Amino acid sequence: IGLFAGFALHRGWSFRHRGASGPALRRHLALHALGYGGNLLALRIAVDGFGAPHAIVQAVAIPALALFFFLAQRFWVFAPVPQR
Repeated sequence: IGLFAGFALHRGWSFRHRGASGPALRRHLALHALGYGGNLLALRIAVDGFGAPHAIVQAVAIPALALFFFLAQRFWVFAPVPQR
């Protein structure tokens, strides 16, 4: 439910996207799957592979993923629709 609420709010308010909602929703869901997978991979490598404390890994991963998510949503998920 949170993914769909986030999609609706980001589409309508944060990025004021006026393009087709279906393709944007698919990109939104793919972005979240990629982000969650990247976070899990970072934890597996750093914590399980190198023994780093999980809290430190998350403290670094959260701001990095937040920046990644913002840029990906701005320029890929909710890319500006070209004017005719």
